[in-house]
Amino acid sequence: MSIKQLESKKLYFSKYLYKLSIVNNYAWVFRSAKQHDGYRVLLEHGDFLESMSGKKALGLFQPMEYKQLVDIVNIIENATSEYKLRTESNVISVFSNDKDWLLSLTLTFTTSTNKFTFYEPTAETVNLVLDGSVVVSDPKLKDFNYRIYFQKHVPASFLDWVDKNSEKVFIGKELYSRIKYNRNVYGYYMYVNNNKTLTLITLMIGNSIRRTINVAHKEK
Repeated sequence: MSIKQLESKKLYFSKYLYKLSIVNNYAWVFRSAKQHDGYRVLLEHGDFLESMSGKKALGLFQPMEYKQLVDIVNIIENATSEYKLRTESNVISVFSNDKDWLLSLTLTFTTSTNKFTFYEPTAETVNLVLDGSVVVSDPKLKDFNYRIYFQKHVPASFLDWVDKNSEKVFIGKELYSRIKYNRNVYGYYMYVNNNKTLTLITLMIGNSIRRTINVAHKEK
């Protein structure tokens, strides 16, 4: 089974070093399931999906792929290793500090429709990641040493300061637009050049900041 390897640039959920992403066409079935309840949800929905096989919205039901998803969710939910499970669309992501256990999960799948991506830090950056830094290699970010994550709302008036101090922060176009039109910015982030600027921003919009992490720079 082929596994794509990518680099972890930070601790996932401020805790986990490793991530395994699994593409499965039926991952969406248990997206809304509570932690440790996915196996039950999948068992309950299997017959329904099979009865709907061939319908335009669902396509032809693939029982082997669905069974392998049921099996792996059962294995995950009964694991002794600590983990976190997250599902988006047709991708299951499993986060853990147990590398061997994560890689063993790939052995459950045999169909070619399942695709795997494994994330881990390099030997060069693992200590930086463990210290809580995010590793970046983009030359445009070389002068920025902090990353600020936001809560749901940032006052649009903050952009007046950003426009006048563009050399002190790096903010993406999507985030800028969301702030401008008072849209949800939870999970979005921007970069700040130094501690002095960070302190000033905290004084201005401290209630809108969820957390701040250090940036570690790595050459490509």
